[in-house]
Amino acid sequence: MIASTPSGIVVNWVWARAETRASWQDLIEGLPAPEYVVIDGAGGMRSALSTMWPSTKVQRCLFHVHASVRRHLTSRPRLPAGRELFALSTAVGRLNTPEQARAWTLELQDWNQRWGRFLQERTRYPDGTVGFTHERLRRARHALNSVVGNGTAFTYLADRRVPRTTSWHEGGINAQLRALLRLHRGMPLAHRMRALDWWLALHGPAPLNLKELLMTSRPVPDVPETDAQMWEATGRPMTYGTGWQRYEPAEEG
Repeated sequence: MIASTPSGIVVNWVWARAETRASWQDLIEGLPAPEYVVIDGAGGMRSALSTMWPSTKVQRCLFHVHASVRRHLTSRPRLPAGRELFALSTAVGRLNTPEQARAWTLELQDWNQRWGRFLQERTRYPDGTVGFTHERLRRARHALNSVVGNGTAFTYLADRRVPRTTSWHEGGINAQLRALLRLHRGMPLAHRMRALDWWLALHGPAPLNLKELLMTSRPVPDVPETDAQMWEATGRPMTYGTGWQRYEPAEEG
């Protein structure tokens, strides 16, 4: 888990087994509260921010919002309700004025009213359980309604310094870390984690000398040391081998 500035400076990072409220608090503890923060919406983050930085403005990354909708509906929804919602999701990252944001919000409200009863439909499954017929569409709806409801969709329109996405973080930091791991796939997991530590330390606010860099070490959770152990412990596929995970095609919204 990494905190960075829009200029690409790494201000802190922690190793965690899951993105929980406690792990996010560990990440930002001790850091001065910024004027604004752009988040990708990971679990526990909003709760941690409200506790640690209650006065900080929050902007939800609109690229991640759209990605969440696309994950539930696919990029070619089958149902008319899904196609309309996907169009709204595509448009949300392209709004440049408060007037456009208000018009978009009214369109979302209208969509909710027109399709509300449709989304209440239920289906009885062969095992006797009953569930919502259009569960994926309901989840996509929640992805948009939640950012409007909690006021994190359009913070950038009130303060032009606030980015609307975390693209600087995804492209400038996360992409570099993934490239580093691809280049060193043969290293043991613990060594790969230390390599990431060093990269992050070198991209912090103050450059480190060699001695400081070699001493850089962050507490890490207990993790399997080999890909085979990772497979057994977590069910994640091995880096090399013939393991397969169960594949289920996404249901279209």
